Amino acid sequence: MRPLMLEPVRITPPAGYPVTLAEAKDHLHVDDGDSNSRIAFLIAAATEKLDGWNGELGRCLITQTWRVDFDRFPCDPRLDLPFGPVQSVTVKYSAAENVEQTFDPAKYGLHEDALGPFLALADTEGAWPGTYARRDAVRITIVAGYGTADSVPEPIKQIILFVVGHWFTNREGVVMGQSPVELPMAIAELLVNYRYPSRASL
Repeated sequence: MRPLMLEPVRITPPAGYPVTLAEAKDHLHVDDGDSNSRIAFLIAAATEKLDGWNGELGRCLITQTWRVDFDRFPCDPRLDLPFGPVQSVTVKYSAAENVEQTFDPAKYGLHEDALGPFLALADTEGAWPGTYARRDAVRITIVAGYGTADSVPEPIKQIILFVVGHWFTNREGVVMGQSPVELPMAIAELLVNYRYPSRASL
């Protein structure tokens, strides 16, 4: 049985968005400032639609920090992480007597395959440490994302611009103060190459 993962919590949000207001206005062919607040809202909503734990891609875009808790370590050498791309991790756990320990990073490695990012025990390690019985016995801090806005892949930026353009044009489907949910099929199809398999059913 796999470890039970609690819902990830974002500790540090990204410093900005993958596309700027100026880039979105250029895409929309908008020159005046009358729609600035609306366009800024749509950029934020489109990014939220794709980014982080709740995003359809299962990826973090601009660098951000999350905490992911498990009730124990797995029985096998692989511990799957819920999103990527992962820059770094810190693994803490509650050992016997409920004492917090930091797991030596030399004893595991950070990897990624077609299924997404994961931690794997080093070949020299026979098993993950034992843990105290609590729902958050294993606590992993994850720094994830491509880096700055300049590092986010261009296709993802284009998807955000396409979504902003669609919502900007179809205003009756978007209410200010609420997160738009409609995603046209043509745009959804563009997500395939950047969506982790675990998010394919969303």
